[in-house]
Amino acid sequence: MAVKTLQKVDPVAKLVDELGDLELELAKVAPKIARQAALRKALRERYASQPAAKSYEAIGERFIVAVGEKSKEKKVNVAKLFKLAGAKLFLKLVSCTLKALEQAPAEIAAQVIEEEQTGTRSLKVMAKGQQAAA
Repeated sequence: MAVKTLQKVDPVAKLVDELGDLELELAKVAPKIARQAALRKALRERYASQPAAKSYEAIGERFIVAVGEKSKEKKVNVAKLFKLAGAKLFLKLVSCTLKALEQAPAEIAAQVIEEEQTGTRSLKVMAKGQQAAA
């Protein structure tokens, strides 16, 4: 009688193979997804200057697109926050984006921007036998 040996499947291998399968499957529709995003952007741009609180219908030969009201976005009145909170509390509450620092003189940005290697790791999926580009 032959003895069956159980092989443990590496959980990382299962994740890798599932990701690879999905990458192959989704690569086929990636151009369509990009085109869909471009079409949505183009339609939104057509209504950008229209009143924010009004909805519209964009009518094609076969479809209708409901163009909704502009969504509400909240933002902080930073000057008012500083006035009400005071400098000490303000410094605990406030943060500054790198994009916002583009408005500041370069010499200021150079002195306050710090960099650490804490970002997201890249992933490149390839079939076994292919080599990763260096």
